[in-house]
Amino acid sequence: MNRMKLTKPDMKPKATLLIAMICWIGSTMFAQQPQFDQPANSHPSFFRTVAGDVGYVFTSPLRMSTADGVKLALFSGITAGLILYGDEGWDEEFGIEGYHDLLKPLQSFTKPGKWYDDTSTLVFFGGLSAAMLGGGLAFRDHKLLETTRLMSESFVLTQLLMVVSKRLIGRSRPFNNEGATEFHLFRLRNERAYHSMPSSHTASIFSMMTVIAKQYPQWWIRYPAYAFGLSVALERADSRNHWASDILLGGAVGYCVGNLLVKRTRLNGGHFAVSPSISFRQAGVSIWF
Repeated sequence: MNRMKLTKPDMKPKATLLIAMICWIGSTMFAQQPQFDQPANSHPSFFRTVAGDVGYVFTSPLRMSTADGVKLALFSGITAGLILYGDEGWDEEFGIEGYHDLLKPLQSFTKPGKWYDDTSTLVFFGGLSAAMLGGGLAFRDHKLLETTRLMSESFVLTQLLMVVSKRLIGRSRPFNNEGATEFHLFRLRNERAYHSMPSSHTASIFSMMTVIAKQYPQWWIRYPAYAFGLSVALERADSRNHWASDILLGGAVGYCVGNLLVKRTRLNGGHFAVSPSISFRQAGVSIWF
């Protein structure tokens, strides 16, 4: 079995490879935004819009500037520092020993995250997106329909990134008690116990909540949305499913995928239209994005 152990403080060549992989995952976070010049009365098809969004997110590393590279290097350094010096202490403090008196409120704060975990990511996403889609169609709310599309794209793209990166990185979860520096790079292990980095629960909730918070920036929507995401993140550490660096990377990816999609839609003019489609034998609704 090819196991990888990062040493402290010296990092072996595979550790450098791990940091490079983190940079690749995180590079979607800091890419520059493109400019669009599209007629105001144009309505590209749904599939064309979605395909454009997918291509934009996955090619975003190609648009990185020098400033973006500096931000990415800083983020990668913080993540590496947590792996080497912070993760095990965090796990011992919160996952093993529990919360001290001053931190007891944080333990209660994890309850919404526990509900999200018990409900399951897919069930929550399906229920929320169905409710938003139904409300948007019933009230002909173009913005709500657009938000539903963006949230769905963000969720799916983030999950694809998580599936690939988890298997490539192969990090051991805290509950395995193998230490924070146990990795199985490129082993493509289909074992949940070695799918610690990044945290897909944290990534998924932030991918959805970021879109909602960006589309509806009122404080009474934005703050609860992000608070819910933080609750899920803390619960994943509290249950010893993830290290602190897993949560940081997952949350950052989810946030930035959602943010990229919202910004692209705004730069593209946010074109959206809904109209009834009625003929002799059928009736329906036509939606243009």
